[in-house]
Amino acid sequence: MSREDDRIIPGESIGPFRLGATESDVLAQIGGGSVHREQRDDTQVMHWNDLSFWFDQGQLTQIGAHTSFGGRTAAGIGVGSSLADLSKEGELGLDLEDGVIILEDVDGICFDVGDGLPEMGKMLADELVEGADGPGFHLDAAWLISWIGVFDPDRVAAIEDEEERASAEA
Repeated sequence: MSREDDRIIPGESIGPFRLGATESDVLAQIGGGSVHREQRDDTQVMHWNDLSFWFDQGQLTQIGAHTSFGGRTAAGIGVGSSLADLSKEGELGLDLEDGVIILEDVDGICFDVGDGLPEMGKMLADELVEGADGPGFHLDAAWLISWIGVFDPDRVAAIEDEEERASAEA
């Protein structure tokens, strides 16, 4: 892939890989190389070079870029950007369930900072700080983005709605 093909578009694609594609589509675009597969509940995850692909019911539902992937968003955010860089694009939020950082006003993209967030659950109680706006988790602006995920926000909303209905019926 050329650098031009590496664009990260929230809720749509990373490089030439588009959400909604089939596994056959992705394999045809890869055009070779070693692929590692793993099963996570009902989701198959396929890893190739600096990208990971999540397939649910045969459709690509999430793409992750990591390691030395060189692609960037339109705002210039990529693997290796800092949280200070990311915060210039909008208000940062935490998805505690998935352990990722989100941009509050940008759907379809999330971020991980490697060593920072895996420790979040353990540190959360210690790191809550009382500020003018109330308690909140204190993110380190120097943390570097180690992974970027692009996903279909409509699909996530539908799953969350279904989970809410199921818990309300229980």
